[in-house]
Amino acid sequence: MRKYFISSVLILLVASLASCGVIQEKEKERADISAALQKYLTERSGLNLSAMNWEIHDLNTDRDTASVKVTFTAKQGGASMIMEYQMKRENGVWTVQKSGLRNSEGMPAHPGAGAAPATPPAGTGTGALPPGHPPISPEPKAPAKAPATPKKSS
Repeated sequence: MRKYFISSVLILLVASLASCGVIQEKEKERADISAALQKYLTERSGLNLSAMNWEIHDLNTDRDTASVKVTFTAKQGGASMIMEYQMKRENGVWTVQKSGLRNSEGMPAHPGAGAAPATPPAGTGTGALPPGHPPISPEPKAPAKAPATPKKSS
């Protein structure tokens, strides 16, 4: 009985150590992918990372490839979007292979998509349309003249 108990404890101990190793490996892989994304985003011209927060919300890996969905949110609130990145690991280093907007999550394709266009504050601009621009609303037509009624002769 004692041998059975000791064997069971040893098996459980080995299994828990193995699962800790798997968890640690997944955490390291996620940290490596996050660092590679940070490097990629920092190198993008025209992208102001200081004005936004980003977070990996879906990560799927298959050996040396990964599909990563990242949510970007403006620090001032409001606008957000989801980007999907395809990544590849070569010689132990993760790199972004391709990126694109992800709008299948019910999110607009870009921040503000589908929103009503902004209207300028009152009193700004001349109110004139650019040359050749069709009128925004048709000019009101003058009321039609009533047909003349024939005079009765007596």
